[in-house]
Amino acid sequence: MKKKFQILFLFLFVGCSLCMAKKISVVYPRVEMQENPLGIDLKNPHFSWQLASDVKDVKQIGYEIQLAADLRDLKRGDNLIWESGLVQSDKMQIEYEGLPMQSCEEYYWRVRVQTNHGMSSWSAIQRFSTGMLHAEDWHAKWIGENAMSNSGESQTELHTRLAARYLRKDFQASSHIDRATLYISGLGYYQAFLNGKSVSEDLLTPSITFYSETVYYNTYDVTDLLQEGDNALGVILGNGRYF
Repeated sequence: MKKKFQILFLFLFVGCSLCMAKKISVVYPRVEMQENPLGIDLKNPHFSWQLASDVKDVKQIGYEIQLAADLRDLKRGDNLIWESGLVQSDKMQIEYEGLPMQSCEEYYWRVRVQTNHGMSSWSAIQRFSTGMLHAEDWHAKWIGENAMSNSGESQTELHTRLAARYLRKDFQASSHIDRATLYISGLGYYQAFLNGKSVSEDLLTPSITFYSETVYYNTYDVTDLLQEGDNALGVILGNGRYF
């Protein structure tokens, strides 16, 4: 009878542990402190997360991260670019340690943690894309107009005035488009439109820098703005603090 009681107690203990583990979840998974960011141009970005639980005194004692270039591969656990395995650590911000990432690619990842109350389930699958990881990846050239050709424009020392430049490029798109990304930058400020619709809700882009030393670029997913056949990309250039 005593042995049966011990076995029953063991089953109850394991069952309670499993119940508690189910109440522990990984939330707010981020890459470089951003949710599903685009154009991360770090070769070893940082991954972070938090824990949520109804159980008290929950502590992380280990984590496991999986990353793949294909969503189906990640779900199956195949062809992983990064499989950390179970790492004994309480850290919740981890630097990437997988195979070298490729420029302008999309990646999918998830994380689960081991706690003092058991193993959590996998987090919701997250995604991010890389930007230009190498200087030679950037093939674009500056375009615009560098002359005073509009009425009222001036570049005197005491009075500078420059009208906005309107640029337009027509192009063709095939019927099958998996993913389309716009990488764009400007000296001063710009607004970009694809088929008459703004590519984002961002304003005053790109961020102000010392243009002689650094110029930032922005990354936008424009897949849903493209259409089969004729397309048009339009950009309005404003000088902002740059003349």
